Amino acid sequence: MKTLFDGARLPLLPESPPEDLEKASTTETLENPSKPIIDTETAAAVDISPPDDSWLDSWDLTIHRCEICQAPFRSASRLTLHRNQPQQCKIALPDSTYLALTNTPLVAIDADGDLEVRVGPDEDTITHRFLVVSQVLRCQSPAFSASFGGKKGYEFKAAAEIRRAQLLRPSDPAMIFLDDAPKALELAFKILHHRYQDLEDECDYKTLVDLAAMCEKYMLHISMAPVMRRWAKKQWDDEFWGEYGGAAWLKNMGNVAPQDGWLLIAWVLGMEEEFRTVSKYLAMHYGVTSEKDFITPNGRKLHSAIPERIKEKVFEQRELMLAPIRKRFEEIQAERMLKYASFPEWTLDSEEIDIEEHEYALGDSAIQQLKAKAACDGGGDTKLCDWIQLGHLMEAVAHHKLDKECFWNLPMASIMSLFKRFTQPIPRNGLLCAGHDLKRETHFKYIRSKLESAPDKLDDYEPWEDPLYRSCCWSSDMNFVCEAVEKFRGGHIGLHLKNFKSRVEIWGATGASTGLCSSD
Repeated sequence: MKTLFDGARLPLLPESPPEDLEKASTTETLENPSKPIIDTETAAAVDISPPDDSWLDSWDLTIHRCEICQAPFRSASRLTLHRNQPQQCKIALPDSTYLALTNTPLVAIDADGDLEVRVGPDEDTITHRFLVVSQVLRCQSPAFSASFGGKKGYEFKAAAEIRRAQLLRPSDPAMIFLDDAPKALELAFKILHHRYQDLEDECDYKTLVDLAAMCEKYMLHISMAPVMRRWAKKQWDDEFWGEYGGAAWLKNMGNVAPQDGWLLIAWVLGMEEEFRTVSKYLAMHYGVTSEKDFITPNGRKLHSAIPERIKEKVFEQRELMLAPIRKRFEEIQAERMLKYASFPEWTLDSEEIDIEEHEYALGDSAIQQLKAKAACDGGGDTKLCDWIQLGHLMEAVAHHKLDKECFWNLPMASIMSLFKRFTQPIPRNGLLCAGHDLKRETHFKYIRSKLESAPDKLDDYEPWEDPLYRSCCWSSDMNFVCEAVEKFRGGHIGLHLKNFKSRVEIWGATGASTGLCSSD
């Protein structure tokens, strides 16, 4: 069997290396005889010689782009060749974002601005464009300073965009996107760029709330406060309490825009008196959800820009009013139910009442079986009185859902107003009036006089805890508790800006010098 190498003669290896290899190297190599090793002196001479980079002098860095299809080319000759081939040069239609920007005018807050702020619900839907100076925003706002780079690097998208624009397209502005209210954003840019001549004398409530939200978001409190305070004061004096703060609002609160934004405005602008007034109003007239979040009269939650710590404090103020009222009602309910459970067997027939004399007050056939006898002589309660009191209580609980959490989540003003509207279960000049009405009026006058003459100190006096001041009628008792709570705790409701330590952090030395911040 023959192989490929049968009959073939292999060439013999040379006995010595070629002469030219001996001249090029002083070191023998067996691994790769085709590549000589250059000696050390020759290598040093090559390293010292400067590289030939003269070709960079004639290198054209221009990118030639087709004006029809926007395709890029590295030389003018290639672009010309591309134009001469119609099948390759196709018109590229602009996308929807480009068309939207073309139709959206650019509002130049500063004609020499280096930053274009695009505004809209999302980055693909731009509704407004503003040309501003990035350094102005950086100096006025710590938030903008951080997002634009500052001294901490360029970890934010806005910082990278500004840096890229400075390097690649220095004649064009950088672009960032914001999702804030366009009208409020334009006013803020004008204030920050000192374009006061373009500002109006008044600002509507909704725009004020949007501006306050922006101040809280971008930390613009000090820069924006002087102008915004003037607008807010005029809006407050002219409209707020005249239209929304009184009984007219309570009668029609479902059809009126909520005013919880004033809490945010007063907080941002450092309006101490207004902040206390609005926080008290919210604690009294706003209900809460099952998650203990405040809800406005039209059913939505408080403005999202209001800090959580403020919402928590307002809720504590509400609980300060609600706790004694709810506690006393639950005690009354337990006491009445316990008394009902301990009643012996007793029928209406065992009592004696003059049916003819009290015919107008006797409703059904069961009560008409009563015999002529007064059930209350002004002394201790009788079984009939207890039955009437218990029936009245149970009817109120069932009708108004007083045993459900949904009732106690109503506004404090609604809860107190309901208990004050309850009528006495024992009718005047009717059944049981002889002794019960006298006892009720005498006892209530006594506790009312104690309430009016008591010292107005919350920590030293809590009359709703004293059993001596409780009436035999549960509705009179609840009425008294509501009046006492309103007197002794109503004056303590309302937040103070000086009680928030974070005011120093937000306002710095300026806020502290106004007396609004406490060093405690």
